[in-house]
Amino acid sequence: MGRTFYQYGDPAFSAPYIFLGSNADTSDLYMAVWTGVDFFFTDSYIPIPDNYFYWTIRYTDSTHTMDLALATSPDPDTLPTIFDTFAVDLSAVTFTIDTEMVGNGWSDFRFGYIGIFQSSLTLAQIHSQSLIKTPLVAALSFTPLANKDDVDDITVNGHDWIVSGSLLTAFGPFPATSVGPYTTSRLFTAPSAANSVSVTPNSSAWTNSAWFEIEASTDAAWILTGLIVTPDNHSAGDNYEVDVGVGAAASEVVVTTFSGSFLSKSADSPGVLQSTIPLDNIGVGVRVSVRLRKSGTTTFVWAVSAQFYKKPITGSFLTTAKPQKVYPEAATQTALTTGASIWGSSTYTQLVASTSADYVLVGVVVDTFSGNSGWEFDLSVGPALSEVVIATVRAYHTGIQFTDGPNFVPLSRPSDTIPSGSRISARTRSQIIIGSRQAFIGFVYIEKPL
Repeated sequence: MGRTFYQYGDPAFSAPYIFLGSNADTSDLYMAVWTGVDFFFTDSYIPIPDNYFYWTIRYTDSTHTMDLALATSPDPDTLPTIFDTFAVDLSAVTFTIDTEMVGNGWSDFRFGYIGIFQSSLTLAQIHSQSLIKTPLVAALSFTPLANKDDVDDITVNGHDWIVSGSLLTAFGPFPATSVGPYTTSRLFTAPSAANSVSVTPNSSAWTNSAWFEIEASTDAAWILTGLIVTPDNHSAGDNYEVDVGVGAAASEVVVTTFSGSFLSKSADSPGVLQSTIPLDNIGVGVRVSVRLRKSGTTTFVWAVSAQFYKKPITGSFLTTAKPQKVYPEAATQTALTTGASIWGSSTYTQLVASTSADYVLVGVVVDTFSGNSGWEFDLSVGPALSEVVIATVRAYHTGIQFTDGPNFVPLSRPSDTIPSGSRISARTRSQIIIGSRQAFIGFVYIEKPL
């Protein structure tokens, strides 16, 4: 059993420290904090042999609490639980970086990685982090050990280990990296083995429809990966938004929003609206419903269905409990002028003067006009005349109104390039010159922290 997993302080334990380890000659585990004045500690836990096992210390500044999160199960898909917690205010405690140690001792327990993160992880994120070798969120330190049999024992218990290893990297900060998107879990649809839900739009532009139930009661928690949206008929040039809500009828709460556009009047595409970062915020035993609003005023029925995974999943990919948001919200997309020459960039058009939070860009919604023409759209940040392109997406107009929509371009990886206070603008270029005709753009994002 590892004696000292992580410690700030000094070998004599006189300065404040955080300790995770075991008592002398035992195979238990506990967490302790010495503030220099008071001593706090959790109950002791004895790991079960042959179980999947990891632990995490978390501190919540707003409530002045520390907890010890444990996962111990033969099944690696089992989420961790809070083993014990105590109240301690660390706001006035000064820690000095002296030692950082990991080792093996009793029960041949070994460690492979140390991670010290800049923000608290949810239990779901802790579980995802245990499955990958890169930091899920920004980390002060995230490093493998040079030797898994590591290292100094300064617990003064008379059982010093042989010093045989060290950390491979210095302190960060290190940026978060994308979680490798893989799973062997099955993808589901709702409704299952039935027609898509029929959604009747409101007859007023950009006014919410009624809610339409897509699942009466989930039999497991969902990770929502997207919607499939198809209108039976509609006015040319419909921009639209679809809310996903949970809760009883007349008490629905929006958990995320999707956006797109259709130009033609019939024979539309399947209309797949993919979540670049799937939503992990739909629990078990809840009612799931959708509602629609759009730029047109026709009331032809739309068909909507959902795609999702059931928890727990096997594998690991990045998810969020935060909703997708749309720009512009409940409004027609922003018009862009075209360039003066073939494939010549237009001037920039401002979309957002100053963002109110850090944005993670997950997709772009575009409308193009004129037949058989290719288009590019640049989305940029920065002041006027100093714009920096953060994403370029491609679109093509076939010139016939048979196959169309949803005109949503999901990013293959979410783009963390829009800090709070950013000015966002866009420009376009095309293979044809179409004078006064315009193209239109919007985007979908998630506010940080995820």
